[in-house]
Amino acid sequence: MAHEKTDLNLVAIFTVVIASSLFLLVVFIGAHAFAMYEEEGEVTAKWDESQNATLNDLLKDQRTRLNGPAGTMGATTKPSGMPIKEAMKAVVRNQGNIVFPAGK
Repeated sequence: MAHEKTDLNLVAIFTVVIASSLFLLVVFIGAHAFAMYEEEGEVTAKWDESQNATLNDLLKDQRTRLNGPAGTMGATTKPSGMPIKEAMKAVVRNQGNIVFPAGK
């Protein structure tokens, strides 16, 4: 009778199971990351293509107020606003001191 070895190499089996599990985990994480990357690209492209009327109206109003003529406050003649370019020039001209000329 031939004598057969029936012992299992548990260390080798354990090593193969752990290595396979880690490989499967890496594949799942990579697939999830790829899916999230692609989804973000699609969402960004759709957002860039869409026209948000409310946002466009708000931006138009802000640009008008920033670059528009100066307004006045009540009965005084002090400006309550001036175009941003004029304000930057005034700050440079006054060396950082914010002084508004009377009557403008």
